[in-house]
Amino acid sequence: MHGANAPLPAAICHSHLMRTLPGTHHGLTTGPPPPIWPVTLALALAQCQCPQPASHGRRHALFSRLFQRPRRERTIAALYGAIVAQSRLPIFFSERGVPDTLEGRFESVCLHAWLVMRRLAMGGKATAEFNQALFDFMFADLDFNLRELGAGDMKVGDKVKDLASHYYGRVGAYDAGIAAKDDPSVLESALDRNLYGSTLPAPAHVKVMADYTRRQLAHLESFPIERLLAGEVEFAST
Repeated sequence: MHGANAPLPAAICHSHLMRTLPGTHHGLTTGPPPPIWPVTLALALAQCQCPQPASHGRRHALFSRLFQRPRRERTIAALYGAIVAQSRLPIFFSERGVPDTLEGRFESVCLHAWLVMRRLAMGGKATAEFNQALFDFMFADLDFNLRELGAGDMKVGDKVKDLASHYYGRVGAYDAGIAAKDDPSVLESALDRNLYGSTLPAPAHVKVMADYTRRQLAHLESFPIERLLAGEVEFAST
């Protein structure tokens, strides 16, 4: 990855990790991670040529376990699933140059998670706990996937913390880009370094994604927080 941000850890940049690519917080969840939401797993595996280790029966079992969990956790899972679904829209990869790789998918999820969490943060203390829970769910999902793929238990925690630090870097870069209202190049540069990673995107692609990002932020600013808290989100047109 060019620019100031380092690439994803080589240990996780393997084709078999083409699956959900969430983002954790400084308060990493302890104990067994919640089961993955199968919809997000299926979306992230779309068009991936690597083997799918989880059988249909196992996915069904995980799905059943999820819906036995508290209602709030199901709500968070639904919102997270919507974030992943938006991040995996084919247009980003086929027409706007976002690399359809592990790194590119992770970056797309990071971008869309930031959009939603930024809106939730506008709710102040009333939404802080929910926002944190969504953040933790994302990384618990990643933790679960790494363990399912056979990553050593002693290494998973370090890998997840690595990805968390990458996510925080993206948040800072995108926040700075939005704050620089008189200089659109700041956001474009942040997207170039992060969303497009080590690739050399066409300037037109970067500009289109910067415009998309601003459009989504404007749309979400008026999107009812109550609907987010109910696990619902609607993005503006791409």
